Amino acid sequence: MHMRSDSMLLRDLLPDQMHVTFTERPIPQKQGTDWSIDPRVINDYDLFVCLSGSAVFRVQDAEYLLSRGEALLVPPYTIFSARHGGEGHFEAVAQHFTVDVLGRYDLFSLIRYERHVRFDRAWPYVAETVRCYIDSWQKDGTSLFGHAHFLTLLTHFLIKAYRGDSADTAVHDMFIIEMAHLLQTRFAAPDVMDEALLRSPYSRDYTTRLFREHTGVTPKQYLIQARIRAAREMLQQGTSVKDAAFATGHKDELYFSRLFKQKTGTPPSAYRSGV
Repeated sequence: MHMRSDSMLLRDLLPDQMHVTFTERPIPQKQGTDWSIDPRVINDYDLFVCLSGSAVFRVQDAEYLLSRGEALLVPPYTIFSARHGGEGHFEAVAQHFTVDVLGRYDLFSLIRYERHVRFDRAWPYVAETVRCYIDSWQKDGTSLFGHAHFLTLLTHFLIKAYRGDSADTAVHDMFIIEMAHLLQTRFAAPDVMDEALLRSPYSRDYTTRLFREHTGVTPKQYLIQARIRAAREMLQQGTSVKDAAFATGHKDELYFSRLFKQKTGTPPSAYRSGV
């Protein structure tokens, strides 16, 4: 497989390639000294973020002291228990969820990570996000804003917890992520398609089929989408049609104009003037 030696899943992963599903509503905790969780096994992930106080968690054979400004991820099919960690209230939020990549792979099975992290300098922002996250469920009764806040929390957790890709990553079709990342970030490069296809260990035809299965479009269509998206942003900022065409990898301005109209329903000149 022609993958880069410095390949990192979390760096190359694009937002539309990761899907988070809530399996329960968030569980705010404000527990006294007699609080505990009896040993149990869950069938999804459970992320605890502590706002104040502390609790002692036992996950399999490891013990963790979860305190203010820290988070703990309990993986599925794992025996865990918990008890109050000392004086005062243990205040936290817990969220049960699953997270997949490309609609088929458990994200955490593809990376090496620490279960227990401290947010350090990011904590003030994370703490405010947790409070907004809880409020969005309690006041609005909707998961829309809650989902957005949880994605922020999960991202901060992943940044702190990530220790590298799993050794099993190479056996999956993870080169699709690298291909999509290249096509979205280097869309103007004349050789970007060839470079992207080199990430695959398979033939061009089979790679195209796999890419379409994962993303819904072929690599060529994916590249066109990335270029048109970038061109729209440039035109909205007042860039000329000619400059937008060349900046997005199109050598022929007329071809670019026809393609832009075909994909958006509006000629680029009209799109620019209508901004």
